[in-house]
Amino acid sequence: MLLLLRCLCLSAFLVGALAGRAGAAGAAARGGARAPVLPRTTPPIVYHINYSGDYFTKPDYINQFKAAPPDLLHVGKAVPISHHWGPTRLYQGENQYTGGPGHTLSWENIALLTPEALATRIETIRKTLRRGHAIGIREIAPYISYHTVAGDHERRLGFWKFYDNWNAYATWAGPPPPRDPFDWLVVDIDGKFVGGSCGGYSPAYYAPLHRYRACINHPDWAEWHRRLVRMVAKVGYDGCFVDNAHPDACYCRYCKAGFRRFLNENRDLAWVRRLTEGLAPERLALDARDVPAELVRRWRLLRTRDHLGMLREVGRRVRPGFTIFPNSGRINEYLQVGGKCDRLMFESTFSPGIQAADEPPETDAITITVSREPAEPKRITHRYERRNPNTFVEIEADLSLPATISVGKPARFDVKVASVGASLQDGDAAEDFHLLLVSGDAKRVRVDLEPPGAVGGSGSSRKPVRPPVTLKGTWTPREPGRYAVHFGFRYTDESHLDVANRRLHVVPLSRGRICRTHLAELLFSQHMPARSIYLGYDARRNDNVQQLALAEMAAFSGGGGFSARGTPQATYRAFFKKHGDLFDGWQPTATAAVLYASWGRNPLNTQHPLPEPTIHEHLAATHRLTVALIDAALPERAGDLARFRVLYLPSPAYEMDDTQVAALRGYLKTGGRIALGDEEVTINGRAASGLLGADGVHVWNWSKMRRGGPLDSKRSTLPQRRLAPTPPVARADGRAGNLRFALYRKDERLALHVVNYNVCLLDKARKVLEVEPTPVRVPLPDGWAAAKATCFDPDAAPVTVSCAVAAGAAGLTVPKICIYKIVLIEKI
Repeated sequence: MLLLLRCLCLSAFLVGALAGRAGAAGAAARGGARAPVLPRTTPPIVYHINYSGDYFTKPDYINQFKAAPPDLLHVGKAVPISHHWGPTRLYQGENQYTGGPGHTLSWENIALLTPEALATRIETIRKTLRRGHAIGIREIAPYISYHTVAGDHERRLGFWKFYDNWNAYATWAGPPPPRDPFDWLVVDIDGKFVGGSCGGYSPAYYAPLHRYRACINHPDWAEWHRRLVRMVAKVGYDGCFVDNAHPDACYCRYCKAGFRRFLNENRDLAWVRRLTEGLAPERLALDARDVPAELVRRWRLLRTRDHLGMLREVGRRVRPGFTIFPNSGRINEYLQVGGKCDRLMFESTFSPGIQAADEPPETDAITITVSREPAEPKRITHRYERRNPNTFVEIEADLSLPATISVGKPARFDVKVASVGASLQDGDAAEDFHLLLVSGDAKRVRVDLEPPGAVGGSGSSRKPVRPPVTLKGTWTPREPGRYAVHFGFRYTDESHLDVANRRLHVVPLSRGRICRTHLAELLFSQHMPARSIYLGYDARRNDNVQQLALAEMAAFSGGGGFSARGTPQATYRAFFKKHGDLFDGWQPTATAAVLYASWGRNPLNTQHPLPEPTIHEHLAATHRLTVALIDAALPERAGDLARFRVLYLPSPAYEMDDTQVAALRGYLKTGGRIALGDEEVTINGRAASGLLGADGVHVWNWSKMRRGGPLDSKRSTLPQRRLAPTPPVARADGRAGNLRFALYRKDERLALHVVNYNVCLLDKARKVLEVEPTPVRVPLPDGWAAAKATCFDPDAAPVTVSCAVAAGAAGLTVPKICIYKIVLIEKI
C-alpha cells in the first residue's frame, strides 16, 4: 500500500511552456504551418456514456461490454479526488447523485473520506479499469470540470473543508495551494466574484450549498487541474472528460495580466493589428471601455484551447496517448477550443429526422389541395420551430393539417403550441394564432385558431395559458385550388419590447424546414483533430432516431461518435468494425465548397435548427455535393482551388492572410465563382466584394431562389450574372427529397454515403419511411473510363450494383434505402 501511495504522490507547480498539436485554425492564428485544404477521415468512434457507480461497486457490471466493447467508455466522477468536493465516496455523475429525491443535497455523498478509505477507493478504481481494458475497451475517461468548485466559502464546507484539511491528503494531492479557493473564483469587471457554474448561485440540487466558477488563469486552479489530471492518468485512465469548457468572462488580476502579455507577444499578428488599430496601449486593458470585444473573445478562446492542451500534455507525461475530451457544445468555438484536444462533446444536440408524423409533403411549400371530387382523407403533421435572436421569437408548435379537402366539406386544423419562450419563467407570450391560406392566384383565407388568448410563461403581464395548449380551427372551402399554408401569431418578449411587442409574424410553412440534419456542422467539424461526440438525449430514447444519428455521424463527421446504446449501437459497431476501411483515410470531394470562418459566427448550430435556411442546407436539400472549407486552411495558390466550380461564403466575417486573398482573386480570374451570403460579408474587416473585385462574385438571393434553379444577385452593385449551380446527384422529390449525400475519395476509389432522414420525429413509433431504389449520377475523376460499384448497409450483406460510366459520371441505382448506404465505386 505504501508503494501505491508513493506512485500517486504528485509534484508541485509545473512551469514552462507545454507543447501540443495545434489545429489549422490555431496554427494560422499563431502564424504556424497551414493544414491541408481538405481533411482525412478516421473510423467512427463507438461511444458509450454511463455515470453509474455500479462499474466500481459491482465487479461484474463492466462485463456487459464483453461481447461488443465500445471504443470510448465515459464514466462519472470515479476519480481519486474530485475537482470540486475533494475526496468523497461518490463515483457517479453530479446532477443525478449529489442529491437524493427532489434533488436535495446528500451530505453522505459529499462527506470527506478518511485517508485510508481514499487509498481503498484508488485501488478499487485501478482494478475496475484493468477489468475494462481486459475485455477490450480501448479508452475509459472520467469526469472533471473546467471550472467548478462547490460548498460554502463562509461556513468552510464542501471544497473549503477539503482545503482546510489538505495536509491529510497531501500524499495524493500534493502541498496545499497558497491561496484560499475563494481567491480562485471568476470575478466581474468590478472585481466581485461571480457565483454559479451555469449562471445561478445555488442550483436546486446543491442547496443549501453553492457551486462556484474558478478561473483557469489563476495559478492555483491551474495547478489543481494539473494535479487532478495527473492522478487520473496514474490510476489507469486513458483520458479525461472536461465538462463546462467555455471561456469565462473573468477580470481577475491574472486575466488582466495574461491579456496584456498576449498582446505584447502577438502584436505582429495581422488580426491583432487590425483589431487594435488606432487604439493607444492604455485603451487595450482587459477592463478598458474601448477594448474591442472581438479581441477579448479571441484571447479567451485561445486561453481555453491552451489550457486544455496543457492538461493533455500533463496526462501524456504520465500515460502516453492520454486524451482530453471537453464539453464545448458551441459549434462556433469548435475550431479554437478543439485545437489541442482529442474529442469534443456537443451536448443536447437536436434529433435528426423529419418534423412529421407521416409522409413528407410532395412539394417544397406545404399546401392544401381543394378538389370538387370527393377527396381521400389525408393529413400532414408539421413541427414549426423558431428561435430567432433578431426577433426574440422562441416557439415550438405541432400543426396537424388536411392535405386534401373537398369543396363544401369542413376541414379541421389542430395546432399544439408546445412551448413559448426559453422557459415558463421568462415572460414571453404569443397570441392571435391563425393560419393564412394563400391560393395560386393570391386569394387569402384566414383561419382563426381557438380558443383565443395568449400562450406562454407565467412571467408575462398578459396572463397567458401555460403550454402545451391545443388550438383548433375549421374552414369550409368554396372553390377548388391549391393553397400554401402560413402560420401566424403575435409575439411579445417583455425583455425586448422595442422589437417584440405584439409583433405579427406570418411564416410560410415549407418542406425544406421539415428535415433536420447536422450535415453542415459535421462536415465543418472534420477540420479539427478533435473529433465530434454528440450527446442527444432525446435521440437516445428511440431506436430509429439512434440509428439515424449513428448514420449521419458515420457519413459526415469524418470520425466522430454518437451516444447510442442497445441494439442500434451494437448493429453499427459491428458494421464499423467489419468495414473499417470504408471510413479510414478518405478525403471529401466535390466541385462546390462552402467556406466557413475559423473564428466562428458561422450559420451552424447543433442544439437547435437555425431560424432561417442556410446556403449549405439548400445545397444539401437539392442533392448537390459539397465539401466544407475553413478560411485558416485555405491554400495559398489559386491552382489549388481550381477543383471547385463554386465557393460559397455564408459567414459574415473571414480572416485570411495576403496570400490566401491573392489565391481567391486568382481563382476568380481563371473562371471560378464566389457566392456571398449577403453583401455585408467581410474578409479581414473589409467588404469581400471590394477586396476580391466584382468579376465572378455574386450574392446569394433567397427571394429569387427556385428549387434546383440558378443563383443571382439582389439589390447589389455586384454583377447581375447568374451563377450556374453544380448538378444534383439525384432527384429531390417525395421521400427522396430527404436523402442526404457525401462523397469521399481514397486513391482510385470513391465512396458515396447516403443517409435517409425519413424518420418521423412526431410519431417515433412509426417505421422508417424507406426510399425506393434511387438513380444517382456520381461525378468521377478524370481518366475513369469504367468502374464497378458495391453497396454496403449496416442491416444487410454487401451487394454488387450495376454501374455505367458516361460523360464523366457513374450512373447507378442505390438499392432501397432504410437509413444508411455506402456505395463503393472503384476504377477498373
